[in-house]
Amino acid sequence: MYVQRDPAGAIAAAYARPSAEAAEHLAGDDAELRRFLDRSPAPAEAAAREIGRLRDRRIARGFTFDFGNGEQAPVDTRNDDDRANLDRLYARALRLDGQGVTDPVIPFRDGANVTRQLTPQQMIALGDAALAHGEAQYQWSWPLKDAVRAEGATEAAIDAALAQARGEAAAFLAGE
Repeated sequence: MYVQRDPAGAIAAAYARPSAEAAEHLAGDDAELRRFLDRSPAPAEAAAREIGRLRDRRIARGFTFDFGNGEQAPVDTRNDDDRANLDRLYARALRLDGQGVTDPVIPFRDGANVTRQLTPQQMIALGDAALAHGEAQYQWSWPLKDAVRAEGATEAAIDAALAQARGEAAAFLAGE
């Protein structure tokens, strides 16, 4: 392999010069320079992203499920692995239910690390509850995102919607 040398430093000098676009902006006024250098998203998009992160934290919190006979226990939805496990068990339960199985044949380890043997029907109910939990968090976030993205939304309105989202998420995550 042939490597060309740059003894005069012409390549390095070319990279040190600002591009024509940068040079044009550097020649403009300070406001134009600030706009060129500011790579942060618009306030509405930054707020919408934060609301999305809060929604994801609410989903990850998990939920409490009633396993019957008054036995309630936490169900983990902390990450993709937890949610994929619930999906697999749900699919298995649907298949077994379709085959007429009613015995407790599906092992499930809850958020308190208690392993339970569930019937397909119990697992289907648990899977439905997990789906409802995720759907509820998306439904919570949509109006807040719509509020920050509304045409003509002022920074004060964006800040108010974001403060509302933060407060509601904090209360939800604290279990209130």
